Amino acid sequence: MKGFTLIELLVVITIIGILASAVLISFPGAVQRAQDSRIVSDMSQLRTKASILYANEGNYGSVQCTVSNKICSCQNSDIKVLCDDIEQESDEDITVNVNDDGKGFCAVAHLPGSGKYFCVDGDLRAKEYLTSPVLGGACAADCRGDNDCSCE
Repeated sequence: MKGFTLIELLVVITIIGILASAVLISFPGAVQRAQDSRIVSDMSQLRTKASILYANEGNYGSVQCTVSNKICSCQNSDIKVLCDDIEQESDEDITVNVNDDGKGFCAVAHLPGSGKYFCVDGDLRAKEYLTSPVLGGACAADCRGDNDCSCE
């Protein structure tokens, strides 16, 4: 008589179950890392678009965004698209600040997968921080305040 015994079938089903559970355990981490990567990519695109706007307009004024409760209000439609995408992926509002003279900007977003914060600025710097460099709605600490936004 040909075929598999009940014990052989149960062993195969058990092995498949163990392999499937291992994949499902690592899957949430992969999703969070993908979210972080998308946010970092969007922030880099924001920095590039801001540089183009600065070259065309001579200041970063149109980079300014007001963000509250996952709603971005931005002067520039391209910046708004990036802001909206970051808001969709992140668990905190993005902060985008422009210096009073329009000669500098910095943007900070939370990376939910790693728990870090990612900052980009008008000097083409990008940096990750363990804690938020944003205090009181203005770039502060390492993402400088007082009319000197930058990631250092």
